[in-house]
Amino acid sequence: MFTIKDVCWAGCNLQKPLPVLNNDRYIVLMSGLNLASKSGDHLFPLSLFMEWLSGFCGTSEYQEEVSKIVRVIIAGGIYANQSNENTLNEADVIAASEVVDSFSAAVSAVTPLDLMPGCKDPASIMLPQKPFHYCLFPKATHYKSFNRVSNPYECDIGGFVCLGTSGEPIKDITRYSEIDSNLTAMKKTLQWRHLAPTCPDTVPSTPCLDTDPFTIYNCPAIYYSGNCNEFATDVHKGDEGQTTRIVCIPDFCSSKTVALVNLSNLECYSMKFA
Repeated sequence: MFTIKDVCWAGCNLQKPLPVLNNDRYIVLMSGLNLASKSGDHLFPLSLFMEWLSGFCGTSEYQEEVSKIVRVIIAGGIYANQSNENTLNEADVIAASEVVDSFSAAVSAVTPLDLMPGCKDPASIMLPQKPFHYCLFPKATHYKSFNRVSNPYECDIGGFVCLGTSGEPIKDITRYSEIDSNLTAMKKTLQWRHLAPTCPDTVPSTPCLDTDPFTIYNCPAIYYSGNCNEFATDVHKGDEGQTTRIVCIPDFCSSKTVALVNLSNLECYSMKFA
């Protein structure tokens, strides 16, 4: 038996200086579309979302806001969300692929789209997940604005580092610890400098000998987790002045909600389509 006297976390890693923008620029974050579902309850809200994204509905104020969207990121669950207890079989994937491809193409025709896989999507179940196979997207791949990306995913949007997962590591932390909030768990991972501390014990992951793919080397400006039960957001401040907007992206199938982040001031709010 031994006694732990103290624990010293690594703390937030260094952060690139954030650019100063004179105009608003928005990123749309969404997840859990569940397009393989037999139920069509979420299809009307999804149509409303596409009309809004295309600038075909809403007031002139909304349309001006939409014109400033620079990226849409779908953080997993486009085929099936995490609440779906059934694993997709080959027939389910084939039946849903046309809808998924058409939706991805429609979004890519309007604005750049980064599409991440989730644990119930037709991709490798082990983290880090590789991008979707291009054969699933015969229409969307015609657009250079369509990007099949990994999970976890890190990108640079106009000098702002964005980092996130489709939600599995954060849910697992709350499952096996006394942390009961996704938002709190995400703040802890920034302090730990690690995206998935429970890998590979309770979250399957690919064995890596030389490097740890889940180490947070650059403190992100935007840090998100997909397929959450509800929308939540906060700003995390590091000891050396790091500023990170943390976003819990709600499951769209159940919440009909997306999150928007303004790059000019890192403000974040939700928008519901119902």
